[in-house]
Amino acid sequence: MSAYACEPGRGSESEVGWRWALAAASLGHEVTVLTRSNNAAKIEAASKEWHDLPIRFEYRETALPLLWVKRHLRMPRLYYLAWQLSTVGFIIKSLRAGYFDLYHHLTYVSARFPSPMALAGRRFVWGPVGGLGRIPASLRPALDVKGRLLEALRDLLARLDRVNPFWWGTVLSAKRVLVADEDTLSAMPDFVRRKALLCPAVGIDATAGSLHQSAADCKLVVLVGELTARKGQALALQALERLKHLDWSVMVIGEGEGQHNLRRLVCSLDLEARVRFLGPLPREQVREILAARPIFVSLSLRDSGGMALLEAAAAGCPLVFLGVGGPKQLMGSLSSGVVPVGRASEVVEAAATALERLMTDCAFATRLGEEARAVVQRHVWDNKQDALRWLYGDFSE
Repeated sequence: MSAYACEPGRGSESEVGWRWALAAASLGHEVTVLTRSNNAAKIEAASKEWHDLPIRFEYRETALPLLWVKRHLRMPRLYYLAWQLSTVGFIIKSLRAGYFDLYHHLTYVSARFPSPMALAGRRFVWGPVGGLGRIPASLRPALDVKGRLLEALRDLLARLDRVNPFWWGTVLSAKRVLVADEDTLSAMPDFVRRKALLCPAVGIDATAGSLHQSAADCKLVVLVGELTARKGQALALQALERLKHLDWSVMVIGEGEGQHNLRRLVCSLDLEARVRFLGPLPREQVREILAARPIFVSLSLRDSGGMALLEAAAAGCPLVFLGVGGPKQLMGSLSSGVVPVGRASEVVEAAATALERLMTDCAFATRLGEEARAVVQRHVWDNKQDALRWLYGDFSE
């Protein structure tokens, strides 16, 4: 199993790698996980979670100059590709020796990158993978010039993937594929869709969000995530600006290159007294904030994941989110709170309408939070075992 990102308690991709690896071992398979040496300390510290399972970890790292490039030039994808190449020798050696029955690429959860695990041919399975979704054309004007250029470049690179022989080797070799969201599934070739199963990559603990007796906090709004134009925090703030006649405050949790622009927007909207930028917070501290059941807003323009949304739902927070990608796949069945895709002005208007109802009807907000908590139980980590049984198929017999 290749899991570049695999670390307990960190969330995001690392949590996905960790949980899916443990799920595979919990089915009784003897699992060897290829992961980064950087993950070793956290994995070994959590040995109580896995020492009784048939799982072991092989730690690998690439040359130090490439590690410097990753950390100081902010080029993690380049380092990821280099790390993948560093596993080729191990994979070839294991194939010649017949060490393994099955080769599974797990993380990164990206359908854009080829996997050297495909060298195993029909013994290779892929996923869950996502990341082929695009920002709808109607919402691209919501990005700044840099954001629009980056999205155009991303679209171009996605087209170039289709002439990359290594990518085609990956999709052709995979016997079965888990796909994280409908946008990615629809972007796949027809023959891939015929051997694919839709299954979100993220999940939640079955014990997360124990029952609360308190009502939702209808005066507090929380935004969590990387601060970039793509994450839609600016649209959320514009929606809130229309509700100045109500009593509310906002916590913005996270950091990113868009933070300066968001602060300027807050000033231009005259919201300085209502909006607090808390920076990145430890995961447990974020959970403590969500336990108060504030209104959780996520207007991300493109997102094949949705871990923060899941954790907010598990805490019983009423949700307002844009119906795209992973969030739509995870929570799209909610009776309220799903903002339809449209022009930026339409998204702002719909989000403002949804927020006003939650802020003025706390009983409704509390019920919506309970509904979200019920829906999220479909996505507990234990349920991933069913997807793995399908993915492994005949190999599990």
